[in-house]
Amino acid sequence: MMKHSIFITCILSILLLSACKEELIMIPEFEVPPGDRKVLLEELTGVRCPNCPAGAAQVKSLQDSYGDRLIAVGIHGGFLTIPLSESKYDFQNDYARELESFLEVGPKPAAALNRVQHIEEEFSISTPSLWSQYIDEELKKENEMNIILTTEYNPDNRELDIIVSVVPLRDFSQDENLRISLMLTQNHIEDAQEDPNEVLEDYVHNHVLRTMLTEAKGDIIQKDLTENVAENFNFSFTLPKDEDLEEMEAPWVAEEVEVIAFVNVIEGSDKHIIQVEASHITD
Repeated sequence: MMKHSIFITCILSILLLSACKEELIMIPEFEVPPGDRKVLLEELTGVRCPNCPAGAAQVKSLQDSYGDRLIAVGIHGGFLTIPLSESKYDFQNDYARELESFLEVGPKPAAALNRVQHIEEEFSISTPSLWSQYIDEELKKENEMNIILTTEYNPDNRELDIIVSVVPLRDFSQDENLRISLMLTQNHIEDAQEDPNEVLEDYVHNHVLRTMLTEAKGDIIQKDLTENVAENFNFSFTLPKDEDLEEMEAPWVAEEVEVIAFVNVIEGSDKHIIQVEASHITD
């Protein structure tokens, strides 16, 4: 009987050790889909949105993963964007308000990804964990256009000249309702922001939409575009000096200003972005 008990104990021990044995699970490395296509992430945010710092952290993580294939702009439209009592600046503007309405924003934080309406989702997606999935879907699509940005900034008079060269990779008819959009954003603006526990007075706001040099929905391209024939669009802007700022307007720091140019479509419920490019003005 003793030998029988010892035998059973040994068998149980072996089974227990086998069950507890740690197996190595291989997690595939993150890979950015190949190609030249880029994605615009329009982050719908606000200083009174306590969950938006977590959304901003997700945007930063995605930018670290996708590099220059992912371009972000922070849109402070109407919802949860009224400055706090601790705020030095007001990030709201008419362009942001119009875009927030155009993108049909629900709960924040939210993001529109190339303005594509994904299955069972609105144009703006309020589930940050899904953003990378939809970015991958956009990057895997065939690229139909390249955009080349040329910027010239004069620090003496603060004048900025921009040339947007659109190079179609197929013929586009004027009937396809193409528009060109040009945004100016700014990074590293320190100001108040609500989070779930408190107001963060030294929070750093990035890629804040400061203004646009086109209509909010883009300027209509009133001509056909021919494959591999560049079409140039010229813009200019003077960065306001500190003494010319309006009340609660954040200072314009040239080293932190970025130009974002994209070609988009507006045709009924179709709002998608064909291609996007970005450049810092002091590069």
